[in-house]
Amino acid sequence: MSICNVYLDGDRALLAVDTAGRDLAGKPGEWSKLEIVPHAGVALGFRGERVLCFQVLAQVHMVPGGESFDALEASMGARLKWALDAFRANVKPALVAASECEVMLVGWSAKRGRMAAVGFYLAAGGKGFERSEVQHCRLAPNVKDPPVPTDGAEMQAVARLQVAEIRSRSDAPIGGRLLVAEIWPGRVELSYRGNI
Repeated sequence: MSICNVYLDGDRALLAVDTAGRDLAGKPGEWSKLEIVPHAGVALGFRGERVLCFQVLAQVHMVPGGESFDALEASMGARLKWALDAFRANVKPALVAASECEVMLVGWSAKRGRMAAVGFYLAAGGKGFERSEVQHCRLAPNVKDPPVPTDGAEMQAVARLQVAEIRSRSDAPIGGRLLVAEIWPGRVELSYRGNI
């Protein structure tokens, strides 16, 4: 259970992720769930099965045609299909059946004339990724009556609420450190907001 929070406001966006996770053997650790695609001015957030997330990253970074948010969004279907096919071909069937994955694409959309965020989610046992667009704010995992986080400090406060709520009912890996990308047209800044 990872954090992947998004806030959109005209020509500015925030994407926040935690770092807690488990390896294939179930051992706890940390890994980066936030990736910048510098030439496209895009930030990517990830939740779920790490090996599948890395397959998606390979497609984003190595396959031509991802020069902007709009180009990446348009080509994500093919990139995700390739990543999922490669994952299914190289991983034990039991892990494939239990795996969930979410990829959040955030950046300036020239087509929309504003910042945009589009999520692609694969449910456990799902046949393929489902697409959903963020309208203003999206918090995952969701918590009861959260404030809308409009800056890094508020993202950190919300992330601490998310960690506390999930830990109160599950031993799922969540927490670690909070990484925040602040995105504008032509610029992306990363900050480390500390332990959550």
